[in-house]
Amino acid sequence: MGYKRKMLLFLLACSEPEEKVVEPPALPPHQMFPSPAAAVSYLLEQKPKILGVGEVHANTGQETAVTTLSRFTKEILPVLAPVTTDLVLETWRINEDCREKAKKVAQTIQAETHRPEETKDELAELVEEAIRLKVQPHDIGFSCKEYAGVQDENGIQYGLLLKLVRQKLAEYAFQALEIPSATLVIYGGAAHNDLFPPPEQREYAYGPSVREKGGNS
Repeated sequence: MGYKRKMLLFLLACSEPEEKVVEPPALPPHQMFPSPAAAVSYLLEQKPKILGVGEVHANTGQETAVTTLSRFTKEILPVLAPVTTDLVLETWRINEDCREKAKKVAQTIQAETHRPEETKDELAELVEEAIRLKVQPHDIGFSCKEYAGVQDENGIQYGLLLKLVRQKLAEYAFQALEIPSATLVIYGGAAHNDLFPPPEQREYAYGPSVREKGGNS
């Protein structure tokens, strides 16, 4: 009896559950290109009137050798420039009518989102390069009332901020749709330019409303 019990324990200890092979999820339809410039050249063959370029914002402590912003300036903008009249950047100017409040909001957002100091220099380089390539750069502006709403006694209201940014970017896109000669590139966070955002992010994305108004433009 003892022998059989030992054998049973041995068999239980040695038996392993059958491994299940988990197949990776299938990728959506896609194409691969040798470089960002090659991918953009392919997109331009479709002759878009408005092109939304989304980035994942850089954070301190996660720096890479080449940032997304720098890569856009050096590799992608030169490809876009010959067919682009205007470039809208997701950055906002300080409103001089409420300078102190505007600066406080900007500084708080930079600290809480861990944006590197170098981002300011890279944005300046992007603006300079756009001008050199004869593309008109634009930023977005907030009213004093909007600045007051973005930061209250509870801190920065990021949901409201994202909605405001979406609204400002969409306004530029709608204007471009009304100007036959305009071809617009909007550069900003990837949450905003998504054509098919998940339901919880739809209120932050200008993509669906611009697509609805402009068709496949």
